[in-house]
Amino acid sequence: MSKDEVLNLLKSVIYPGFSKSIVDFGFVKEVEIGDRIFVGIEIPSAKPEIAAELRSAVQKALGADV
Repeated sequence: MSKDEVLNLLKSVIYPGFSKSIVDFGFVKEVEIGDRIFVGIEIPSAKPEIAAELRSAVQKALGADV
């Protein structure tokens, strides 16, 4: 899987409470492809439930344990 493919899949992850994706907002800061896929996301919220929701949505979008 390439970085562009990962970003395309992440466009389906909508930031909670908004209608734009984490990619459209520019929250995806890093994508590393290796034995595993690493996605670095800047979450502009202090609420831990937002981070947990996004983590779950990213895993679902990628169909993998990231």
